[in-house]
Formats: sequence, structure tokens, C-alpha cells
Amino acid sequence: MIRKLLTTTSLVVLMLNSFAQGWTLQNPLPTFQDIFDVSFPSVDTGYIVGDQTLMRTIDGGLTWKSLPMHAFLEGKQISNVNFINNNKGFIGNGKCLYTTVDAGHTWSYQVIQLWGDIKGSYFYNDTLGFVIGRYSLLSKTGDGGQSWQNISFNASEEILYDVIKFANPQTGYISGYGGLNPEEPVLKRSDDGGLTWINVNVPSEVEYITSMEVLGPDDIWIGAGAFQAGPYSFYAPAFHSVDGGNSWTTHILGQSCNTSFGTESMKFFDSLTGYVLNSCQFYSTNDGGQTWNDKPFSIFNESFENFSCPNPDVCVVVGSGPALRKTIDAGENFEDLITGNKYVNYSVYFKDSLNGFVGGVKSMGSFINYTNDGGKTWQDSYLDLTLDSISDPPWYHDYIILDIAFMTETTGWAVFRGNVIYKTTDGGLNWYKGTTGIEKYVKWLSIPDDHSIFISGSSCSVIKSTDAGNTWEDVSPLVTGYTTYCRSVFTDSLTGYLPAINSMGMGVMFKTEDGGLTWFEIDYGSSGTIISISFKDNLNGIIGLNNKSIRFTSDGGATWNTSSVNLPQNVTYLKMVDSQTAIATIDGDFMAISHNGGESFTVVYEGSLYWPLLYQRTTATCFIDETIGWSASNSGMIMRFDLLTTGIVQPGNSVNSIELLFYPNPANELINILAKSYTKLQIYDCHGRIVHSQPFIENNQVNISHLTSGIYIVSLVTKNGRKQQKLIK
Repeated sequence: MIRKLLTTTSLVVLMLNSFAQGWTLQNPLPTFQDIFDVSFPSVDTGYIVGDQTLMRTIDGGLTWKSLPMHAFLEGKQISNVNFINNNKGFIGNGKCLYTTVDAGHTWSYQVIQLWGDIKGSYFYNDTLGFVIGRYSLLSKTGDGGQSWQNISFNASEEILYDVIKFANPQTGYISGYGGLNPEEPVLKRSDDGGLTWINVNVPSEVEYITSMEVLGPDDIWIGAGAFQAGPYSFYAPAFHSVDGGNSWTTHILGQSCNTSFGTESMKFFDSLTGYVLNSCQFYSTNDGGQTWNDKPFSIFNESFENFSCPNPDVCVVVGSGPALRKTIDAGENFEDLITGNKYVNYSVYFKDSLNGFVGGVKSMGSFINYTNDGGKTWQDSYLDLTLDSISDPPWYHDYIILDIAFMTETTGWAVFRGNVIYKTTDGGLNWYKGTTGIEKYVKWLSIPDDHSIFISGSSCSVIKSTDAGNTWEDVSPLVTGYTTYCRSVFTDSLTGYLPAINSMGMGVMFKTEDGGLTWFEIDYGSSGTIISISFKDNLNGIIGLNNKSIRFTSDGGATWNTSSVNLPQNVTYLKMVDSQTAIATIDGDFMAISHNGGESFTVVYEGSLYWPLLYQRTTATCFIDETIGWSASNSGMIMRFDLLTTGIVQPGNSVNSIELLFYPNPANELINILAKSYTKLQIYDCHGRIVHSQPFIENNQVNISHLTSGIYIVSLVTKNGRKQQKLIK
């Protein structure tokens, strides 16, 4: 019985930890970061690296797991990875070579030299290997990486070696480029195991070498930049030599979509079968390069850079975007291993813990996606993109869904640019285009009630509707020379706040009390620029300034005070949940919560996620309360934040260390709340979804009969903060 109880408790901990504190990636999977390199030592086992990325698969790329990074690798771009078998691999970064012998679970490192930047590693067999990089860096190992011999390094010689390969233990080639303006191709040969090198001539039309393959002591291939065939057409070239570079044969692989790099990497399995990767195409040959099969990729914001092929049939290609694709039929067909969309997200909005929306731009124009399961899955909403009489400009497809907000459960709005606005009346499944009839650049929505809509934008533009979008009126302040980098906030149909920057570059705030008919400037106690703002009602609000400070008001902006909080950077998002509870975030790096109206904040999360920013603007963020929020950005990135404690007694802790909030537990019909007062009660299921919410009730009894059997979290918001306890039903 004791063993069974312990097992059940362990399962409970696992379930609740699935939505414990922190950010979780929901889209796309396995990563939204660019992938710079890939290594598949076998068909099933592979590794990818990139910006903040080190992941492993053991099922051929169907699923991926993040691996722990050495402390010196955290927060860095990893540009190369090389596994010589399923367990032993190498990563070069800066002056260090990191080595693992247990499939990436632990890493050790060695300092190769004092300066420079390691480009990559190459192993001819289990023992003979090389490390190459900037400043003519070349080091050799003969014992599988346990020790290294520096062969070449010159801090004053700007030569970057980026490919090295050997035909046998004695004869090999190294390629790269030297000089700065212009760059010059470098190709060298060694016949003594890499100890000494001689220059090899390259074709005169090669401006720089992009890739290389070595089939024999005198049999080599090199790739180069694209050749221009016409005003708008380019060809990807490769060059083949069978006499050690004394003469070369030019091969045109096919058209190239990249005007700079014709080829990115290449791999030959024998003298007949070879593959070459372009930034958006895959070329293959089965006759030694006499003919090439050109397989273009259908891409959106993707650029392919490297590939790894454990055998002639299976290849995995990677790149920025993120890009991660696989073929199992020698390049005839490719499967996208990234699940979810990779669109550019500009806006995110959640009505509750389950129903939310993201909007932005994709290859064929704007888009809106929706979820009804808290962000686990996303689907395309219908968005009317037809050109009609609503003065669509010629650059229509460059336009973006900049903001989304709902007026009622079913009626919502999405902001385009110019005079275009979208409306839904079915909860967000279908969106139809309308017009405000007012030619102003607008991008932010503020909807205080079920009939008032305000849209603000640059140059202090404010447009409003008081009849649910049927008619629109320009209520912009009569000022010139002002710009706006922060949304306006309207707390009701009359009261609104508009941050701006004057012609001297100083921050100002305008307020209206008559729906925008007149505006007046209010003093918020600083000349700093307001970059984030939130008001819960006409009295209580907070602002984030560009001097790493937060200020709060409880009298509608008549007086302001500085919040007590130590911010590492400027706050990018603020949310007043109620008159006392406020949230402050800095993208994925920082989150703090106030339970006294903004007077002081408690830090609840600090990280270092380095999210991609949207063209000099902050990541779009939306929190429904202090426990659940979402952020969206480039590359389709959608992250969910959960701040929930499990209420589970961990080994070594006393039961008395957990405050009891209710009884009985387990319960079937009713639970009795012990707290004398609280502002809000919420119940979360094991997926972090809110399944019950209510304000304070006098009898302190909560009916849970509608909940199915399972494990839940009961959460009370009080004036002293949030308290939580596990509930078993």
C-alpha cells in the first residue's frame, strides 16, 4: 500500500509539473530558433544546434529533446556540431572545444588556443581529427580528441578555414577564404597528415569557396557563389578536379534562388553519388556530376545552410527560419520536421485560459490563427484578403495584423494598417474586412465596453467608434511633431490615456475625459519615454519607462509614485489584473508581480531566453492574470507562461509547512474555504486551464460537482498575494 501511494504521488508531481512555473514553447516544435548545423551519426540518432539550441533525436527526427548545455555555452549561438558516433561528439565555440561521450548529457571542454573562433571539427576516423577556424586556426588530434596539437594559428592573418577533409590519413584539403575586401578563396593540400600545406589553384571565376568534398588524393569537388545567368536568374556552380587542382571542370547544378551563395554544403558517397545543398534547393547526382536533379524547397522565411546524411537515402537539412527537413528517398521528397506554422507573429490575444488568437503576416499576406485548448494546437481562421473598393494600396500584401481584441464573447476586431479593420462575429473563426474611412496609420486596439472601440497609432492618431464599428470618428489630439511608440488605453467610453514623445524627444502623456473630443497633458513625474502602459479602471494604472523604472497611480494620473522593483531592462509589457494586482515582464527574461497596486513588485521569474524581436519592436504579450500568459514573435514563436505551485509535499518537508486553504480534500460536491476574505478564487486542471472562477462569496462554500474526477489546483488571490493548494476530486 505504501509503495502504491508513493507511485501515485509521483504521478501527481509529474502531472502538475507539466504546467509549473516558467515558459513553455507551444509553436513551432521542436524549436523556433534558427538551426545552424546538424549531425546524424546514424539513421535514428541525430543532433541539431543553433541559437540557444542543442537538441537530440533518437527516432530519426520525429521527436527532439533539449540537451543540457555547458555553462559557457548558455546564451550563445552554437554554429557547429560533429558526432562521430551516437554518443561521442564535439562542439566548437570561441576558443573552446566541447566534448561529450554520453550522447550530450554531460560535456567537458578544452582550450584550443588563446584567440580566434572555432568554425568546426572533422574526424577522418575515431582517432584522427582536426579543428579549424578563424586566424588560420588548425589543430590536430591523433587520440580521438584527448589531446590536441596546434599546427597553425596567426592572430594577424585573417584567414578563415571552414572545411577540412582527408582522402586518407596523409592526404587532405582545407578550404576557406582570406582577406577582407575583397575576400579571396583559399584552398590548400597536405600530404603529411596536416602538418604542412601547399596552395592549390582554384578556377578564376570562383570568388569564394562555399563547400568542399574529397573523394581521393587528387579527386576533389568545391562549391562556389552563384553565377548570374541573366538580369534576375542565377546558377549554382560546382567544380571538379581529378588531378589535385591542376585543372577543373565546371558543373552547373541548376538555378539558384540565392544571389550570393550557389552552394552551402556538399556530400559525396562515392565517385557517382553526391548531394549539394543550396539555401533553398537540393541538388543530387548519380553519374558523377554529368547530370543533376534539382529539388527546390517551398519555403517561407527559411534559408538552408547544412545537411547530414547517414546513408545515401537519408538526409536531414537545416537552416534559419527555423528550417528542418528530411528525405528518406535520396532527395526526391522532403518531410518538414518542424510542426506548426513559422509565420511572423505581431499580435496575441486570449479571451480566457483556453481561447486565444495570434496574428501577423505570412507569405501570401496577413493571417489570424486561433486555439481553443490553451495554445496546444492552432488553426487558421478565415481572413478576407480579397482586393476590393476599400482602397487597398499596391503594397497590400506587406500589411500585417497588428492587434486583436474582443468586445464580447463572439465579436472581435483586428487592426490592419491605414483604414482597414477586420471584424468577427462568430468568436474568431471568420474575419471580414471593413473600413474606418479615415486615412491614418493605426496599430493598437482599446475596447473598454461592448460598443466603444478606440484605435491608436503613430503621430498621436486616435480613431473611435461608439456604435460597435458602424461609424468612425477621428479624435486625435490637435498636436504636431509628436510620435507614439506605445498603445493608448481607454478605461471607459470617455476616459483614455495616450503616451507620446514630443519634438524634443521627451516623453509626455495626454488624457481625455470626454472620449477624445479634448485632450490635456498630465504630469507623470518624469520626462522618460513611456514604453508600456496598463490601466484597470479610471483610477488605477501603471506605466513602464525607458529608464528601467515603473510608476503607478491610484487617482487617475493626478499623482504618480515610483514602484519598488529592481529591473534589469526596460519593461516590455504591463498588465493591471485588478486594482491591486499588476504584472511586469521583460519578454522571456523577467517577470514580477505586485499585490499592492504597483507600489512594490516581487520577482517570480528570471531567465535568459533571447526571443526574436519583431523588427525593433518588443515581443507581443498577453496575460489573462498573474498565473497564465502568452508571448508571440518571429518564426511562429508562441510561448506560454505558467506560474502555479503544486501544493505537493516533497520528501523531507512537513505537512504543516503547507497552508490549508480548504476542506475536505479529497472532495466530491463542495469545498469549504478557510480564508476569511479573498478577491478571487480560481481552479486549474492538470493542464493549467482555468475550469472554475468566482469572486469572494460570504458562505465560503464552492460547488465542484461539475468537475470531473482528477487533480486540480485551487488558487486564492488575496491582498497578500496568491495562495494555492492541490485538490483531489
